Amino acid sequence: MGGESSLTLDHVALVSPDLDASKEDYERLGFRLTRESAHRGKLTPEGPVEPWGSGNRCAMFRQGYFEILGVVDEKLPHDRFRALADRFHGVGLVALGCERASELYRSRKDRVPGLKPPVEIERDVPIGLEGGETKLGLFRIVRAEPDAFPEADLFFIEHQTPDVLWQKSLLDHPNGVQALAGITICSEDPEETSDRFERLTLRTREEGALRFALDEGSVEMASVDEVTARFEDVVLPAVPCVAVVTLAVADVDETRRFLKDNAVTPHPTDDGIWVRPERTGGVVLHFVAH
Repeated sequence: MGGESSLTLDHVALVSPDLDASKEDYERLGFRLTRESAHRGKLTPEGPVEPWGSGNRCAMFRQGYFEILGVVDEKLPHDRFRALADRFHGVGLVALGCERASELYRSRKDRVPGLKPPVEIERDVPIGLEGGETKLGLFRIVRAEPDAFPEADLFFIEHQTPDVLWQKSLLDHPNGVQALAGITICSEDPEETSDRFERLTLRTREEGALRFALDEGSVEMASVDEVTARFEDVVLPAVPCVAVVTLAVADVDETRRFLKDNAVTPHPTDDGIWVRPERTGGVVLHFVAH
């Protein structure tokens, strides 16, 4: 990434009421998930680093990743997770990768409404799929106020230890996924949603479309009718929502065969296949050719 204005679709997160059940669902879908990892961080820039009670399992790709987020310690405060669970069903977090969170905030805070100062978070990232070894993963994030973008918990993330996350042993998945290619955000007024996304990111939509091409990945806005026309008879969670996560795979036919062999029905699109949100925790997974 070449500077503070560079933005990527870094990762998205499924807000799960049952992390273990979601792990089983996503392994059946062909994702190789990391071992469980718990979050710690500052709730304010001046606050202490403290455990949040939330944790995750991640599917790491060659480009971006998919996070499954849940409560891992009921005894710890996790008000933020509870707020997310109340606010979203399915994919509720969208993280845009930046090179330097502090510079992004300084350069935009007077021009971009709804940005919070950067805070530091960390977690002990499991090394490999077995054993107990971990390494410290460090991040800085700049959040958008909920009112600034109610469609998702949108934030900018700076990876201070990217090599700890993107381990070579984690990047190959039985379903052939290579990259987090894009997301589709569904709202009642996609034009207005696009305007707010443009103000937050300082990115310009593609001509004639409500789509934003980032340095890696893309974000598009669509109406309920547009999403249900593209994905026939799909039932979406409460709108607004992240309706679709598009994943690039090595070979669509191989992915189709894997899903069928694991009792998951793939449905065709013009450019790939998709799986219904009933099998994924509340979001359309759209697999397309890399």
